[in-house]
Amino acid sequence: MRRSKALDPQITLLLLILPGVAHAQVFTVPANPFSPAAASASARQERVQAGLYLALWEFSSIQVGGLSEELKADPSPLVTLDYFMTPKFSVGGWWNPFGGEVRAGSRGGPKRKIGDTDSSFWDIHGAYRLTRRPTNNWSVQVGFSHLRHNISYIPAVTVFGFRNFATDSSSFNLWINNSQQVGVRRVQNERQPISLFSSIGYYTSLQFQHAANIMVGGTLPLSKQLSLSSSAWLNDFDHVNTRVTVGIAGEF
Repeated sequence: MRRSKALDPQITLLLLILPGVAHAQVFTVPANPFSPAAASASARQERVQAGLYLALWEFSSIQVGGLSEELKADPSPLVTLDYFMTPKFSVGGWWNPFGGEVRAGSRGGPKRKIGDTDSSFWDIHGAYRLTRRPTNNWSVQVGFSHLRHNISYIPAVTVFGFRNFATDSSSFNLWINNSQQVGVRRVQNERQPISLFSSIGYYTSLQFQHAANIMVGGTLPLSKQLSLSSSAWLNDFDHVNTRVTVGIAGEF
């Protein structure tokens, strides 16, 4: 019998380890605990903050011997919602569904599509502002994240007996956040702050690889209630993944 050209022996071997590593490439999204008005001590505190973002992911490849597997994610939406119970304490969450292709091949060689992923993850969290200064603020955040992958193999793979599968993973996470005012912009005859923010985070669960994280970003006011926000994120320094987001955040 002639060997199928859809799969070579190295790719077939790689499929044996996919269920165990399918969730190792994905990380979660911390909330930005600072509103566009957070840098102004005299600014009115809105209770609800909501955001809608475009998320662009770049995952590092998983290397096992001479084999390589990677996830190519499509652009995806990210929705955030936070509610301030007091001027310093907020609770909230976010949701980010995404899809993409799972590809495999020999290390350094071309990779072939072997499946698709339909993934969804969410986070709930609480954040506490340690300071409320005119230009420099700190906060801490504690959250719980849950991630689910649904992996569907292509027909050329299922003929070898491989079945579609799903994985679930979860973790508590800890974040320290800082916001710095770097300028002002006059909007509707009022001076609104232009801010940069940064975060460092840690996931406590082995299911999230005990990953350390760094995120940096900024906000530019568009109106009294809306701001343009963007960020870049580095996750898991052993296998660095990156995520870039851009979108609109609002206070109500």
